[in-house]
Amino acid sequence: MAPSIHLMHNSDSFNATDVDATNVGDLKSELGVPATSRVNVNTSVAQDTTSLNDGDIVAVVAKDKKGGK
Repeated sequence: MAPSIHLMHNSDSFNATDVDATNVGDLKSELGVPATSRVNVNTSVAQDTTSLNDGDIVAVVAKDKKGGK
């Protein structure tokens, strides 16, 4: 069964989202983000093989952002 996760992708907040992906690598493909994108699951940097489960909090960072001058 596909998980229902709390996803932050192209937004500034987490939204309840049903996905077909069962792991991070599949989620990247489903969302159409580059394979080099960083994905955090439950506040930890996740590998492509990290499983997705109901209720996981998932943040996708497609580009690194740098602050300062």
